[in-house]
Amino acid sequence: MKRFVFRAPGTARARYYKTAEGVLVPRDFLAIKKASRAERAANREARELAVSELERELADVLVAFRESITVEQATAAVFAGDARVIVNAAAPNELEAQLVAVIADSLEESVERGVGIGLRFAHPNFDRVPISLATEGALAAIEQQAATAVVGITERTQQGIRAILSLGVTDAIPPVEVARRIGDLAGLLPNQVRAVENFRRATFRRLVPVPEALTPHVQRVIDEEVSRYRDRLLLFRGRTIAETETQAAITAGERAFWDQAVAEGYAAAEDVFKTWRTVQDRDVCPHCEPLHGQIVPYGEVFFTGLGPKVGPPAHPRCRCYVEYAEQDQPARRRDRGLEAVTEAQNRRFLEESSLREELAVARNRVERKRRRLNLVRGTRSERPIARALEAAEATARTIEGRLLAMTQAAA
Repeated sequence: MKRFVFRAPGTARARYYKTAEGVLVPRDFLAIKKASRAERAANREARELAVSELERELADVLVAFRESITVEQATAAVFAGDARVIVNAAAPNELEAQLVAVIADSLEESVERGVGIGLRFAHPNFDRVPISLATEGALAAIEQQAATAVVGITERTQQGIRAILSLGVTDAIPPVEVARRIGDLAGLLPNQVRAVENFRRATFRRLVPVPEALTPHVQRVIDEEVSRYRDRLLLFRGRTIAETETQAAITAGERAFWDQAVAEGYAAAEDVFKTWRTVQDRDVCPHCEPLHGQIVPYGEVFFTGLGPKVGPPAHPRCRCYVEYAEQDQPARRRDRGLEAVTEAQNRRFLEESSLREELAVARNRVERKRRRLNLVRGTRSERPIARALEAAEATARTIEGRLLAMTQAAA
């Protein structure tokens, strides 16, 4: 959707929006005033948990990459004029491997949170939907999403290093100084590199009004302020990636739950509808604001000003989500609560077939986390992934114990 140019007299907002087909739709038709407060809170909680974990790990990986760059590698890149010299020299594929491990592990947990949201707001007769199969079905897409994200991160990292190299030409910076700045700024985006350089110049003008004022102490103060500003930008880059990718994974998890419910016959596809929801605060962007309340049948796409979308995110840092419901009444759904969801999940352990299915999924999860742990050995990301591996192994042991007890009781 995009804003239509005509506005009602005396109003600040457009009364109509134009669809991709050029059809004018009244705003009141698109916007359902009453949204599900419970699901909005559940989605926000899931997103914040996932983002807080992933943004720090991404920043740690980028910092480790920056610290691994040697003076020789930076100098070689300066004289070669090619950012790939650094990315390829700093332990081949090390950056990509660490990013894959961190992002894939975090997005897997986000998928599980999304599946939990689907179960929490579904009808009680959905309690026996095999959520383990729903999770497994979404993981293949998430692996592809993680790989695509890693490619984008590495390419943009190379572009940031190229921006540093271009500064050496445009600002006539000596090669030795350019090499030092590569060691300081690698991992930032091109616009962030320029922002740091602008901040450096502004700080220099503020603290060094005359050449005689530049003392070693003042230089240290300048370097410390620039470093703090650089680190804030690096964290911002990690948060942008984390918010975008985790929201996509949560959405994929909830969609996978409903896909499984339809596949298992718990719901008819023609009776399921999905509604686009914004978080309804002052920071909602002009791309998503007119989408709030747009309802489409299950399996169809939303029409947005950025093109057709299966669901959020519509753009980087998008906070929108989708409500699924039967009979086109998503705003009236009851929140069954976490206790009801936990009870539904526990009932699955009363059947041997469900237990064996859960055990297979748990063992697969353990193997994936072991492979990812091997990729990040010796880095800052080793500890959180090791904790995740311990939790996955504990879950697998618990299921094995229940299955053994059930088998012995039957004998």
